[in-house]
Amino acid sequence: MSVLLLGLTACSKSDEEAEQLKSELAGTWNIVSTRSAVYDGQGKELYNPPAIAGQPGDYWIFTDDNIAQKFYQEQLQIDGRYRLDGNSVFVTDGQQATTTYLIKNITSNSLTLELTNPGNGNNKVVHTTVLSKRL
Repeated sequence: MSVLLLGLTACSKSDEEAEQLKSELAGTWNIVSTRSAVYDGQGKELYNPPAIAGQPGDYWIFTDDNIAQKFYQEQLQIDGRYRLDGNSVFVTDGQQATTTYLIKNITSNSLTLELTNPGNGNNKVVHTTVLSKRL
């Protein structure tokens, strides 16, 4: 019986952490910069260009009811639903394609998202986006 209670307690704490993260994520986030680096199969950096500054009209919106929208120069690029799992945000768009973003860092006014795509051969491309919360 006590094992069952421990399991329920752990689950409830995990739910609390997920709700806390969802609360921190909710809002409008201006894109400060983006950077795409290329790594080989062993993790060695092959190409690391400078970050590109975000422009006015480049932002993400995450709502309390799990809607995620990304705008680029005020044009809607992504419109979908999101779910959280650990430090990952899974965004599913209208065509049912799901993209996974890793939350590298989140504070009350700063968010760093990372998206990894396969590159040529064993290479991978890591897209890092730094955002600041709109007040």
